[in-house]
Amino acid sequence: MDTKPFIIKKITLRASNISVMRNFYENLLQFHVISETDSSVSYAFRENEEAFLTLEFGGRLRKKNTAGLFHYAILFPDVSSKATIVDRIIKNNYPIGAGDHLVSESFYINDPEGNGIELYHDRDSTEWIWEDGKVKMGTLPVDVQALLDQKNNHLDYPKNMKIGHLHFTGNSIAKSDEFFNELLNTDLVSFVGDTAHFYSQNHYHHNFATNIWEGENINKRNLLENGILKWELEVSKDYYDSISQRIIEKGIPFKDDENSISIEDHVGSKLILFKKI
Repeated sequence: MDTKPFIIKKITLRASNISVMRNFYENLLQFHVISETDSSVSYAFRENEEAFLTLEFGGRLRKKNTAGLFHYAILFPDVSSKATIVDRIIKNNYPIGAGDHLVSESFYINDPEGNGIELYHDRDSTEWIWEDGKVKMGTLPVDVQALLDQKNNHLDYPKNMKIGHLHFTGNSIAKSDEFFNELLNTDLVSFVGDTAHFYSQNHYHHNFATNIWEGENINKRNLLENGILKWELEVSKDYYDSISQRIIEKGIPFKDDENSISIEDHVGSKLILFKKI
């Protein structure tokens, strides 16, 4: 479906270890603190920008094999900025992995409480290969040194950084399809057998994904445990109105005010839709 704007504005994570998590996000990744209280902290990529990430403390250890966030993906507008943070992570001996996905080149880390983070840069969309509505993706090795050769002298996040997509761990591909395709009106654009589906708006390679790699018998995470609490989308008025009507017609419990509506997503966290004013 084509609908703009369609922006993943922010995610909120439940967290427990204040000092360790703040050290990771502020000293290793060097995100900017936009606001903080005794029980929360919010981050932006640059000073005086809107927050894209909030940590709410007071959580407890997440049980294994529960549904929730697989990773949130940070999209870099240029290769050199991505190379600079990857170089910093490697020099700090922090565990990192990588994959060339044909449409993009990605690096993967986990924060200290197990939330996956993808750091990626898209290849030009003219290079993406589409066939019968599906985009070709894969996982190939990355030439890490070739990337590092393009790094900047110091880390300075550029303008237009954003969350590019969200990938969830679920217990049912059918429930994921129902949530993303039937409710949010996305397009199914790729899949890994019957174990992972990838969903798109505006002909992007994917805005969302869900996998069931931990099995179909896992439970929803208790929201007092560490992990994703909520995620926020900014959308057009027409899209907002159509999804709101669909929520009502399907009898889905919701909360709303003048310009937002919130529901439970397919893994038990909260989705908040904001209408672009």
